[in-house]
Amino acid sequence: MAESNVAPRMFEFHDGKSDKFWEIELTGDSHTVRYGRSVTDGQTKTKEFADEEKARASYEELISQKT
Repeated sequence: MAESNVAPRMFEFHDGKSDKFWEIELTGDSHTVRYGRSVTDGQTKTKEFADEEKARASYEELISQKT
């Protein structure tokens, strides 16, 4: 199966006290999450899975938690 890439999804939160972002990108059997304050590069964490299907399920679950 060919490796599938999905364009990154970014979410931002702004209020009187916070200005932060959360971004996720799906690449094949892994996804990468980048998050932090909007004026910084933030932190990055990559998680690998046994296959693309499990990576996509985790990707979609994380997005559903943000929406």
